[in-house]
Amino acid sequence: MSEKWTGGGRARRGVFRGSALWRALFTAYSFLTLLFFAPAMALGSTPIAEIAPVAVTLGGGPTSFVYDIRGDDSSPADRIVLSVPGCFTGAALVSVKVNGASATFTNQSVGNQIALLLDAPAPAGAAIQVVFQASAPTGAPGIFDFPSSLDFTGDPAPPAASIAGNADGDPSDGNSRAVTADLSMDGSFGDWNGVARFLDANDDATPEKGDLRSGWFAIDALRTRIFARLDVDACLMSGQTTAFDILMDTTSDGLYDFRVELEIRGDGTVLQKHLYHNYPADSNQGNDQEVPFSGAAFTGQVPDDGCNQATEWSIPLADLGNPSTIELAHFESHPSGPSTAVADTFPDFGFIRGSVLTGSFSRVGPIINEAFWGSPGFPQWVEIANSSILPFSLAGMTLTDKDGSGNSNILLPSITLPGGAFLVVHLAAGTNDFDFSDGSGHFYTGSSTPVFEREDQLALYGSSLQNPGTLEDFVAWDADATRSADFDADAADAVAAGLWVAGAALDISSMDPAQSLGRSGESISRGIPADWEISSGRDAADPTPGWSNVGGVVINEVLFSPGLGVPQGVELYNAGNGAVDLTGWTVSDGDAGGPGAGVHFVVPQLSSADRILPGHARAWIAFGAGVDSASTVFAAGVDPSAQEPPIRLRSSFGTSPSPRA
Repeated sequence: MSEKWTGGGRARRGVFRGSALWRALFTAYSFLTLLFFAPAMALGSTPIAEIAPVAVTLGGGPTSFVYDIRGDDSSPADRIVLSVPGCFTGAALVSVKVNGASATFTNQSVGNQIALLLDAPAPAGAAIQVVFQASAPTGAPGIFDFPSSLDFTGDPAPPAASIAGNADGDPSDGNSRAVTADLSMDGSFGDWNGVARFLDANDDATPEKGDLRSGWFAIDALRTRIFARLDVDACLMSGQTTAFDILMDTTSDGLYDFRVELEIRGDGTVLQKHLYHNYPADSNQGNDQEVPFSGAAFTGQVPDDGCNQATEWSIPLADLGNPSTIELAHFESHPSGPSTAVADTFPDFGFIRGSVLTGSFSRVGPIINEAFWGSPGFPQWVEIANSSILPFSLAGMTLTDKDGSGNSNILLPSITLPGGAFLVVHLAAGTNDFDFSDGSGHFYTGSSTPVFEREDQLALYGSSLQNPGTLEDFVAWDADATRSADFDADAADAVAAGLWVAGAALDISSMDPAQSLGRSGESISRGIPADWEISSGRDAADPTPGWSNVGGVVINEVLFSPGLGVPQGVELYNAGNGAVDLTGWTVSDGDAGGPGAGVHFVVPQLSSADRILPGHARAWIAFGAGVDSASTVFAAGVDPSAQEPPIRLRSSFGTSPSPRA
């Protein structure tokens, strides 16, 4: 028996598999696992590509770019052609690698067409990396497509076009990283477009020496160096000095591991730059051990009110032990130089977490993670998540829709939210539960009067004083493209704080009233509507108050002994009501060695365009090559003989996802 997968008005191939004697169903334990992560480059039969700058040094001169291509799974390739857009000038081929090893080649490039012929063909499915130089455009980042093709000159088949690598600044599309054309570590202190920026509250309305204003962060494309900038109301005369201490936690244990110390002078001179290792780890900076600091630092005035100073600095990740995550836990300004009194700290709430793998930064601490507003007759609620490993006090924090009437300003309870925990704020009467032993707590406002409407905003402030400096998080939504007269005013703090885009709103026109607004990804905050989903969060199927925004897709059945012509494979089942995008999800039996060892594959396309599994739908994925049908899709790269009888199979229905890796 079969059925069509449907969702969003489109038909998708699918299958409903009933119980059959020839299919083994294991409901307890297995090594077969769903891995819920989106790799930087998904494996597949269609070549895909990605472009990124080698380093964040795009000051208008020649810059090296990395162009990664994942080849076709079925054929080798020896001729690669890459078309560099005309707005990039002086394109020149530098080097080529195949599966991480340097390759020799003949350069056949002409103008902005980078072309080469490998001396030895790259095997099917190979990872090919082309490095070239070019001068990037100096304006704000735009969408630049870099089309490419792969060919094997040993057969008469035409070249295979790859999905164009691009520089659109959208990491969620799986094939691009931002090319930030005017970011420079050269002391020019121009605005850093396209990088993570976090604002901080000034101490008062009068600029004073040492008031920190904002931090700007980036990680280079090769994931070898972190770049940062601090803006400060330094108000330095030419002979005056000030200092910064930057504490970095690279082990996510709540203690800083490294400390950068910079001393600068009003004439733009960097007097000292030091890197200290906190070993043995403690809270005493006096016994930190100095280690080599091979990074760079610049400082100088920036045009604003005549009192602002910027300090740019970079540090190789190798100096920090090559961590996968960097938590920029604390910044201090010392207006009279090192070891003097602290004038200000940054950020005011939480800290800044950088992911080396994704090259992204987010403010970590209390954030809005989910909100339910749309179903008549059911009380509205908002979920606050502590994305930090450290506990945070919610004392004085305020939730509001910015309308300023009735119960639209909700003062949060004076409690401590543990690291990784959730607090659900119910717009209803009830009994508070602040026992976070299960990871969640519940707070009741006492009034069930709805606050949120079909066009509205939700803001989290760090105090009862509401301004851009105290704003912690923000989301706006609307059911159409027309904004109300007060929309811009209600979003003004978020726009000024860099936490939202002017005029932007999450489109809820097709939202099911039973669903909630939820963070996409792992609660990353970039200040754009794409941070949010109208189906309770990325990979979620239903509202999840009090726990992570993930859905109910599980490994439901495993067939390792084929019979009746049915190929060996696995069945995925979405036990939730909402559709789940399986793009980038991986199925693995956990055998050592990853791809090529045992069963390990990216979920194939379930239709010609996507990998959407609607609520309560099933997908049968067969191992090995075959022709897709309405009942079966094939994972062509898997050897059916590699799957031994599973020993343990974890299967759950609607309460928790299959195991994460």
